[in-house]
Amino acid sequence: MPAGTVLVRWIMTCIIILLIPVVSIIINFLISRRIINEHVRDSHGVIISSLQDDMDSRLLSINNLSYLLILDNNFLKLPESADDHEFFQRAQICYDVLNNYRYIHNDMGIMLYYPSRDYIVTGGVSNSSVSIYTSMRYSYRGDMPSYEEWMSVIGGDYTKSRYFMNDYCSYDLIGSPSFVFACTNPFVNRQELNYNILVTTSSRFIKESMEDLVHHTFFICDHSGNILYRFGDPLETVTSIPPDALDGHATVNLSGKDYFCSSVPSDVTDWHYVLCTPSSLYLKDSADMLKITLISTFAALTMGVLVIIFTQYRNYKPVRRLVESIPSTIKETKNNEFMQLEAYQEEMHRLNRSMQSRLDDMSQNIQKMYFYAKLKGIRLHTREQDIISAMSLDFSGKHFCIVSVYAGSESFSPDDALKNGDLLHFCIDNVAREILDGHFSFEHILDEFFHVFFFMMDGEQQEEWERSGSKYMCRLNEFFQLHFHLQLYIILSPVYDDFERTPDFYADVVSSIEERCTENVPGIYPASSHPRNLPMERLNRSRYVVSIHQAIFRRDFTKASEAVRDYTEQLKTIHASHLLICYNICSMISSILMDTEDYIDQATREAVEGCLSGPFYPESVAQCEDRINRVLACLCNTMGTMPPDAADRESLLVRKIKNYIDNFYGDTSLNVTAVADAMALSPNYMSKIFKNHTGEGLLNYINHVRIKHAKELLASSDRNVDEIAAMAGFSNSRSFRRNFQNLTGITASDYRRRAQSNMPQE
Repeated sequence: MPAGTVLVRWIMTCIIILLIPVVSIIINFLISRRIINEHVRDSHGVIISSLQDDMDSRLLSINNLSYLLILDNNFLKLPESADDHEFFQRAQICYDVLNNYRYIHNDMGIMLYYPSRDYIVTGGVSNSSVSIYTSMRYSYRGDMPSYEEWMSVIGGDYTKSRYFMNDYCSYDLIGSPSFVFACTNPFVNRQELNYNILVTTSSRFIKESMEDLVHHTFFICDHSGNILYRFGDPLETVTSIPPDALDGHATVNLSGKDYFCSSVPSDVTDWHYVLCTPSSLYLKDSADMLKITLISTFAALTMGVLVIIFTQYRNYKPVRRLVESIPSTIKETKNNEFMQLEAYQEEMHRLNRSMQSRLDDMSQNIQKMYFYAKLKGIRLHTREQDIISAMSLDFSGKHFCIVSVYAGSESFSPDDALKNGDLLHFCIDNVAREILDGHFSFEHILDEFFHVFFFMMDGEQQEEWERSGSKYMCRLNEFFQLHFHLQLYIILSPVYDDFERTPDFYADVVSSIEERCTENVPGIYPASSHPRNLPMERLNRSRYVVSIHQAIFRRDFTKASEAVRDYTEQLKTIHASHLLICYNICSMISSILMDTEDYIDQATREAVEGCLSGPFYPESVAQCEDRINRVLACLCNTMGTMPPDAADRESLLVRKIKNYIDNFYGDTSLNVTAVADAMALSPNYMSKIFKNHTGEGLLNYINHVRIKHAKELLASSDRNVDEIAAMAGFSNSRSFRRNFQNLTGITASDYRRRAQSNMPQE
């Protein structure tokens, strides 16, 4: 197709599409009433949501203030006064406290009634109930209720806190219809110490909001639809709202007229908020909307035709430039521009699929590495939750089981093809998948000489595993005995549901397979969990791992090699077999390689990979030590020319320590020992390096990081101090408050007030 035709057809197609709005005029006319109703519903939704937010925020404010008063010890001690003199002294203190609250919450009134003394304390005055009542009655010229009626409200039973509206529950807001939250102090048991707390806020804000909503009525109803309070257009003859109108939006008949009602429940109380508007207000909008639609549609059609001709011609230029960038191997002159772009896109899609396939392979390798680290109890220097999320792993409600398989070396003949490790791994993996296909999913991990299968099962799969898991392993064992004449050692861990205990269960599995290999008893066995003193014991090996890691960090190959030799000699003293010695040495160096991965350079990494390339089945312990020493030589950079400055390596370690603390500061168990364990260094050595480079102690730095994040939470959230202390990594709020004041010079509460009021901060 000629290139010029593409542009013409493109413009014509767009013009035809623009004709569609003409048809929409007819459809719009038929559904205009529905559109209006949706418009009203949406506008009502915005208004009612705004009113709900205002109401609930005010109600929640007086609720919160009430509980602040409950927690204030000054008010609790007032009835405990020994005589009148002490009582009035404490009453003055309570009055001062309430007066301070009044300056902070100037839109609220506070009244505390002590029945044991018949005494009332407010933000404006404190005196006996009769004196307060007399003062209010003379200051208000309206109809004041009798003293008995007033006291029935002030001294009511508020052991179950509740909200209501009243004109006379506040000394400051007397005669003003106000929302009241009343409660009785719940922390006392003796009746004579009880006191009522009444916190009020004026309803003027609702009236002010309704002034802009002419002909609208705002009701506050109970759950049955009975009207408790009303604002705006009074509708005094209406006493209740139909219950079906309390669920979203509805049209109801009130006082002989149709009203559109929107309702939302309060998030603070059991009230419902209802906004009612006469339906007649919106009839005029329907006709106006139709006229506007007709005019705007034809105007848009005319303008659209002109704009499309111009814009599509202009947009054609980038298409032409894109076609010019297509490689000549893909272009075909007989195709138009879009066909050429399509061919180019298909080629890009093919390349993308190839790249995605490589990424999937990489993801599988990363997943195997993660499970390998979890089996060995190696702690990765990043958030474990981030790794689990990136690999889409879900451990919730799952059960786990570990199966380790070892093919005894005595099964191999000198020229046996399966002696190749990759081929043996391939055979075991594929045979296991054939036997377990459709029953259980697993991750196959190669741990030096052991083939490890990590199963994740739900409840039903767990039951099937307990019934027939051993049978499947027997089939695997029989297959290799029959077809390859291999003697397999297969150890099964018990099923467990705590993923964090994986290293412990795997240690039991490895210990059991070591015992079977030592006794030369192939077959299928459950893992034993009895106390053991075996070469694989991690606590015994950790000392050598730390020593080797420090030697690598200092580029001291001699010390690293001596640590490997000492560990080998220790294993020999307990009569460990050749297999067990080689396995433990290889397992130890695997842990070291994972710890050094973060700071070795690319050249060193390539040298290590070269040392480890190819299958490795050592014929002797000396051969195993030789392979490990070559790896250590690469890590210590003795094979290179000019090693990097030791100060640069220490600087890298300091950055790594800081990054680890920034990731795990919220862990209350994070301390110097925990960081040293994660870095595979001794605490004293690591602390010394950190202080030399930063001039600051490591524990002090941890506290600085925690306080920094606590400041952000104090300034940006309404969480209480106890919650923020836990989120920042402090074990208790007392420690948090002490450290915060020591480092900032002010209390956490003062800092929050300054931060949230934009005052200068320390």
